[in-house]
Amino acid sequence: MSSTYVYQITGEGSDFASGKVSATTLSAEIRANVNIHAILDFINTDLGNNSCSLYFLSELNTDEKSALDNVIANHQGIDVYIPESISQQTILEKTYSEFIAICLSKAMLMQSDRQTMETSLGYGYYLFAFDSNIKYHCILFLENDILDYEAKYLSISNKPLDMREAGTGILKVKPRLVEGTLYYMFTYFQLNNTVIDCNTDTDWRVIVADIPNTNLAMTKIILSPKYNYYIAGGYITSLNDIIDKSIMLQVIGAPSIPSAYGGNMMMVNNKKFLIPNEKVVVSAPPKYMKYYQANPAANELEYRFTHSKETNAYFEIGTEIYKA
Repeated sequence: MSSTYVYQITGEGSDFASGKVSATTLSAEIRANVNIHAILDFINTDLGNNSCSLYFLSELNTDEKSALDNVIANHQGIDVYIPESISQQTILEKTYSEFIAICLSKAMLMQSDRQTMETSLGYGYYLFAFDSNIKYHCILFLENDILDYEAKYLSISNKPLDMREAGTGILKVKPRLVEGTLYYMFTYFQLNNTVIDCNTDTDWRVIVADIPNTNLAMTKIILSPKYNYYIAGGYITSLNDIIDKSIMLQVIGAPSIPSAYGGNMMMVNNKKFLIPNEKVVVSAPPKYMKYYQANPAANELEYRFTHSKETNAYFEIGTEIYKA
């Protein structure tokens, strides 16, 4: 079920050492933390009450709460900086992890400019990339982000932009063929129940939450592997003799990543189960799902069931992937 955690922003006993909050930056820091597995829904900053409320889709365990407290204590409250020279352009701001995720998912060419800044290293980077007529950018001011960028991405940055086709922005490279080993996963579960049968596979998790102000609930079956893969298709089978018309299915790739950043890919929408033991088979050209350690949500696959709060329907999922 959903849970809320409230922190004091300023004053004696403040939870934020900086006394400041940037909701965009804080959200990225929480989602990038490998010790917090619960999904952050949204952040509400109420300066009048000197509070910052964080809403999660499920309750945090003791380790997750400790990790969240540490993120809050170390949060600097700094928004992404927009240089005056580009303030009139159409741009999309993002944090470092979001910038890297969208650049890699869209094969955009990263550009960087090292600048003198008031950071622990005495310098930082202004990063930007183009996708057609959209400019993405961010500023690196945190030491860990700067060092991560220099270690992983600086050497591949600042490549000539003319490597893209004129007018389309498409890279001048051949499309990648499907590579990897076929892996077919079978998963069994019951709606309104957090128990899932996936044998020894630890890449699955379940979230159950009521939908506020309705008589409906939501069960999310989430595949979150720590490797690259292609999703090639699969099936969903209802294991019920009785029809429950309240059940509706969506299948979404990278659901917690905004569409503008290459996520929230709707693969199946508004599927209802109107006959007993119905089986739905999905087949499509393989979609590459890349794993990023800094942003593991980028390759998640979510089976999202909306249903009545009383249902206990059973389902079987078969997921066909190629481990890349």
